[in-house]
Amino acid sequence: MEDMKNYKDLKQFVAKPHEPPNTFPVSSIPWVNFTGFNLNIYNEGTYLLPIFTMGKYVQQNDRVYLPLSVQLHHAVCDGYHTGVLYNELQSLADRCHEWF
Repeated sequence: MEDMKNYKDLKQFVAKPHEPPNTFPVSSIPWVNFTGFNLNIYNEGTYLLPIFTMGKYVQQNDRVYLPLSVQLHHAVCDGYHTGVLYNELQSLADRCHEWF
């Protein structure tokens, strides 16, 4: 709550100074369900961190579905690694589902 109060009027990509190393953005647009999402960040190709975006979840029968988009820079990750990431996330979600 304090961060929201302190940084609410800043309009730059990284609003909070002194961001710790090895962090990456995770954002949510919980009022939108999507099948694809893309951010166009112009930075001369120097932004190499992954960007995760989650959308509106829906519940169907006994399952919860959450759209998740991951934007990765091809210089540091290719399709194989993206597939491994999505498979691991799905495996974690499946195991979490078993707990409830």
